[in-house]
Amino acid sequence: MLILVGSRGREVEVGSGTFHCPVCDVQRPYKHRRVGRYFTLYFIPLFQIQKLAEYVECQACHHVFPLEVLHKKSFPDPRRILAEVGRDLESGMTIQQVQTKLMNTGLREDVASKVIEVTAGSQRKVCPRCGSLYAESARFCVKCGSPLYDA
Repeated sequence: MLILVGSRGREVEVGSGTFHCPVCDVQRPYKHRRVGRYFTLYFIPLFQIQKLAEYVECQACHHVFPLEVLHKKSFPDPRRILAEVGRDLESGMTIQQVQTKLMNTGLREDVASKVIEVTAGSQRKVCPRCGSLYAESARFCVKCGSPLYDA
């Protein structure tokens, strides 16, 4: 009777979640993977005999990172945030939409308000029909099309 025993490498998914990808520079889904050498009987892996590697893979850009990347606090570039807020306000987004977008990235409400004030100034325009607030540069309400007036 012939008994076939041996070993082979095997990759297993240990977990998943979201993290701040250093390459994408935003929150992305990841997979936590472990590579090990497994004892095989008739080519069936039975148990791990050696741990070879463990890593995190970004599911968007597919770059691989050490596990420590999950524990790093990430701070977005303030210049990039200000530029993006400026573009959003210029495109006609309401103050509330921009504030919600900032808070969804993890900023507190008071910090999001300050970022908007620094970017757009304190002058606001208001829609007389729906009451939406806009930056001073806006001319028309994107929700109802009405001309805007100084708040």
